[in-house]
Amino acid sequence: SAEKLSTLVLGLALIGIAGSVLRTYKEAGAALLIFLFSAGMSAVAMGVQLLFGVSLFSWMTSSAVGIDFNSVGTINGLALFYSASMIMALSLMLSPLFKEWRRWVQYGIYASLGFFFIDLLLINFRTAWIALFGVGIFLLGFMFVRTRAMRSEVQGFFIKDWRYWPLIGLLVVSAIFMVVRTPVFGGLEVLPEVSPAFSTTWHIARSVWAEGTVSFLFGSGPSTFHLEWARFRDPVLNNTIFWNTRFNQGFSLIATTLATTGLMGAIAWILFLGMVCSVCM
Repeated sequence: SAEKLSTLVLGLALIGIAGSVLRTYKEAGAALLIFLFSAGMSAVAMGVQLLFGVSLFSWMTSSAVGIDFNSVGTINGLALFYSASMIMALSLMLSPLFKEWRRWVQYGIYASLGFFFIDLLLINFRTAWIALFGVGIFLLGFMFVRTRAMRSEVQGFFIKDWRYWPLIGLLVVSAIFMVVRTPVFGGLEVLPEVSPAFSTTWHIARSVWAEGTVSFLFGSGPSTFHLEWARFRDPVLNNTIFWNTRFNQGFSLIATTLATTGLMGAIAWILFLGMVCSVCM
């Protein structure tokens, strides 16, 4: 669980170690390439598993049961992971220094992009397409700023550097799959994931806050959403197929923290994400 103290401590330790070890752009780039190639290898294994039902993970662990087993988490979480990996690979491909890299590095990034895209088509998770579309628009804006500064790459209304066209194509595909929910491969049977809506999560949080000032500020405690769900869920759910479903998390992590860590915890998460975004920009 992302709310566990051990998870937070290990995450902060990882940030500190990465900042002290990766001191140059070359070292950070090498670590990023290792990450992308590793993610690409997992995308190959997942693609084989989804298409042919052959689990390469079953050779490593006996817990690899089901077509949706993976090394990241839920199948929807895996789609978001591949969309983030695809965004990082696209950013590297659009880098001005990309043409100076070795051929095998370039081909490795191309291959990883292809495997990420295939797996995203197979899973077809709408939120992953929305994330790709949003960040793609952001990258497209940087592209136009760069082409304005380097007129040699623009000829009339066309961009001579072919690397920009996959980004434009990805925006088109993402926009299509944001609207069309039909599975690309009809025979693929991946169990759908269910999570509470934001309105339901907000209802749980407000019920926790009503218990007093301490609960309003600090919530019911980390990783206790399933307990609050059992206490404050709408009784109407007892007449649905979800009457016995246990939810350990709400609509999203920050929405869940409104109930488990209160207003102060949610503000802390938002401030942390804001600091990360400010550093990246």
